Amino acid sequence: MCVAAVAAYDQAIRLNPKFGDALEGRGDALMCMKDYARAIDDYGQAILLLIAGAIGLLLLSSAIRSGRRRRSAAAQGPDPDAEPGPDDLAPHAGGEQDGSPGNVMTSTQDPTEAPDDLADARRWADDA
Repeated sequence: MCVAAVAAYDQAIRLNPKFGDALEGRGDALMCMKDYARAIDDYGQAILLLIAGAIGLLLLSSAIRSGRRRRSAAAQGPDPDAEPGPDDLAPHAGGEQDGSPGNVMTSTQDPTEAPDDLADARRWADDA
């Protein structure tokens, strides 16, 4: 009976080498035959497949939860208490798209330029 079971499990494992239940079953049949070394090998492979499957499920679950959190956060809009990210700190291009002047430097922003008017001159004097 044990020999026939090993042969049946051998066929199942040939069809699907990652079939952990077949490896476990063949391990049981090998134990019945007192072939302990091969049984231990089959049990070890079955355990590794179970661990790999569990890790895969944990990773999948984590990815699903992460995706849900992102979709939920996107639906709620930006978090006012969140630290600004690199996209938030990018300079505003402005110009023709929205009619704003964009990244125009004023004389008070560039110390290599002279002040254009009396107000700029006063600000420069206060900063010095």
